Amino acid sequence: MGCPNAGSGAGPTPKVTVLERIASTRSLHELWHLRGEVFDLVSLRHDQATAKRCLQELDRHFAKRSPLARWRDASSAGASAR
Repeated sequence: MGCPNAGSGAGPTPKVTVLERIASTRSLHELWHLRGEVFDLVSLRHDQATAKRCLQELDRHFAKRSPLARWRDASSAGASAR
């Protein structure tokens, strides 16, 4: 079960503002910081469980590129080898 389509709305809404900010980001770092707003909007429109699922889908893309994720993976691999 994936993340639902946001649907369409009339007029400037918080959703439109966040979508505009997402479209204008210039880095993954900027995009990462919009996750909280995405969670808030999805949870208001649907529920928190759906918002959590959507963020987990997004996080898969960041985990591949994140230096912190690579460090965490290397640390846990070293700890399990002990």
